[in-house]
Amino acid sequence: MVAPLTAICPNCQTINPLPACNNDGGTAFRFGPLANGAEGWICVQCNLGHSHYNCISCDRLIPASSFTNPGREMARGILEGKAAYQGGPIKSSGGSNCFIATELYGRESSEVRTLRQFRDRFLIPRPIGKLFVAAYYRTSPSIVLAIRRSTALRYIFHIVVSAIVHIARRL
Repeated sequence: MVAPLTAICPNCQTINPLPACNNDGGTAFRFGPLANGAEGWICVQCNLGHSHYNCISCDRLIPASSFTNPGREMARGILEGKAAYQGGPIKSSGGSNCFIATELYGRESSEVRTLRQFRDRFLIPRPIGKLFVAAYYRTSPSIVLAIRRSTALRYIFHIVVSAIVHIARRL
């Protein structure tokens, strides 16, 4: 599963997925120059591009350049030996990189702090742990969007993450 391109609305803080092309429904895009000189996301099927998109909650305009995949960039940073991705809308190590736990418990919860410590002290120093963390960063933004749409998924992930937190605290 590839995490979608998303942007956080500067007005209401809602996470917005990059919408499908309104011309042909395409979901494959490239970033580049538009006919009007601006930059934006361009549908690879029909070549229609947009420099801004409307927020799904408040309808304010979000610049196309705000749509990124922070999970993919974090995964690249982990595999290259960095502690965490150093840029974009997500903060570096010590920030809220635990997407799913943050969604379930809140940014400053004891569960999120426990998982950050587990990541930094147990997973990152080990090669298999780095691969796991990189895979997590690639997929978790998509999982968070699914959790927001489904109370059943939220419940299931709450049980799974609670068990992981319990194990991490014992280690």
